[in-house]
Amino acid sequence: MSGCGKITGISSKMLMLTILLGLGLASCSAPVKVEGFDNESWKTDTNACHLKRTALVDVLLQHKDEFMNKKDEQLMKYIGKPDKSLFFSRGKKTFIYQVDPGSDCENRLLLKNMRSLRFDVNALGRIELVYMIAQ
Repeated sequence: MSGCGKITGISSKMLMLTILLGLGLASCSAPVKVEGFDNESWKTDTNACHLKRTALVDVLLQHKDEFMNKKDEQLMKYIGKPDKSLFFSRGKKTFIYQVDPGSDCENRLLLKNMRSLRFDVNALGRIELVYMIAQ
């Protein structure tokens, strides 16, 4: 009977270790926060129709490392839903945020190269690349 106590002791220690490890891993992912960035203005400027994103995008690009390896949910919680999303094979996706007024805006400027900020997300839902593209 004394052997059974050791198995129970080891099992409870393993359970406790597993719980502590899980809590530790969950707390490793700090929320996205960029100093000097007005994320509420960015969120409310859907498709960049109010020209607020044009002034804010430089701050985001200067701190793009803050987004690397963060979960896509953290990105959307911080800067809102993307204006467009592209989905690829093997679970990869790209979130697109218009920087210059998009085609859905009434006051759309006829720009030759409309810019958008893009976040490439891997199959695990983590951001792996942040870049700007002109279309």
